[in-house]
Amino acid sequence: MNKFNIGVIFGILIQFGTFVWFLSSQNSKIETLYKFYEAESAKEVITNQVKMKLDLENMVISVNEVTKELTKIKKQMERFTKKTNQISNQIEKFHKKERKGTIIQQSN
Repeated sequence: MNKFNIGVIFGILIQFGTFVWFLSSQNSKIETLYKFYEAESAKEVITNQVKMKLDLENMVISVNEVTKELTKIKKQMERFTKKTNQISNQIEKFHKKERKGTIIQQSN
């Protein structure tokens, strides 16, 4: 009976030792993978930051170009408004002269 108990205890100890060894090897693999993914994640973060900075610079350049174009359009609109006002004034003068001319013609 004593031999049986020692055999069972020895078998349980071997299984327990194997289990501990298995868990430690798994832990080692997990730590290695974690370090690898942590490094890859840091690379991706840096890459994304560089991309975001480039996108921001491109957007600033685009905004500056749009601002310049809007300034040009504003100047063109101001010139157009001045020309339109000049034409309106000329038309108004023409109508005044025409009315004066018709009044003079009617009185004759």
